[in-house]
Amino acid sequence: MLAESLAANIDSAAPEGAVTTLDTALLLQQRVGIINRFPVQARASENHPGPGALPADKELVPQSGVVSLRWAGEDLLIWLDSRDGILAVDAHLRGVDAAETIAVPRGFMSAHRRSGDNWRAVMASAIPLHGAGPLLKMPNVDATSIPVLEQFFINDQPVTISDDQRTSPMPRCWRLDQNRHNTFNGSNLIPPLSAPMFGRVS
Repeated sequence: MLAESLAANIDSAAPEGAVTTLDTALLLQQRVGIINRFPVQARASENHPGPGALPADKELVPQSGVVSLRWAGEDLLIWLDSRDGILAVDAHLRGVDAAETIAVPRGFMSAHRRSGDNWRAVMASAIPLHGAGPLLKMPNVDATSIPVLEQFFINDQPVTISDDQRTSPMPRCWRLDQNRHNTFNGSNLIPPLSAPMFGRVS
């Protein structure tokens, strides 16, 4: 484990910290010339390479944002109201019956691991995001799914998830009740939209 950490852990917490998606994003940045050294080489690093280490880079902590689950038809989205500074994402979900996860922003690599209806999805890029919008999409989610966002990390920093953000507040569809014919004046009454449903309407 220590050998793996020394070889691949290039953030400022090496070698004690885990190898994460942020290490992937930093490697991408270095390879395309956005940064010329890794945080592990800075004086502030817990494992800097000794005398002559370079000054610390600006910390990779994005501005705070609110994460939520949203429906887009049959697709489930992980949405952030501020994506500024995001290079790496690590999301843990449960209660989702789907086939895959897709990184929505262009230029991001993504991977996922599924165990039953539990998912861990990660993504990383060399170029940080800006503005509000979706991060990950799970297309064609089964109608019986009740998704829950368990944990969420941005650039290795945990994001606090409130109870109202943990599950998707938006209904997948609405049910329109059967019309009732008025035999006295020839009109039809269609009742108001009923309560939201989280299943498919046949």
